[in-house]
Amino acid sequence: MSSPENHQELFEEFHFDFDHDELHRFLDRLAPLFEHGFGAAEIEEVLAAADALQPDQKPVCEFTVRFHARDTRLIASLYSAEDVAFPTLFLYSLPDVIAEIEAALSRFTEEDVDED
Repeated sequence: MSSPENHQELFEEFHFDFDHDELHRFLDRLAPLFEHGFGAAEIEEVLAAADALQPDQKPVCEFTVRFHARDTRLIASLYSAEDVAFPTLFLYSLPDVIAEIEAALSRFTEEDVDED
């Protein structure tokens, strides 16, 4: 696993605070964006990192994914400060991947509001 900081010039960052249920549902929504490399096993890896997360740790999971017929990396990291209720999910990838993830978050939050 490499550090996301090594990819700052190539990759863009996405981040959002999720509780555990929201994190699982959101990751499930991301899986269809990729033709390969981000499915149930990868989601479970991120969720396991979230379950084991201690304050001020930042575990990193790196996946090789296929997005629009090309291979790239998706780097997932989690962070939780001691005084914060929900961990922050950080995702790093190519700009067009991050744009799709941001669009998925927009749909996810709109649907979540509609359910209330």
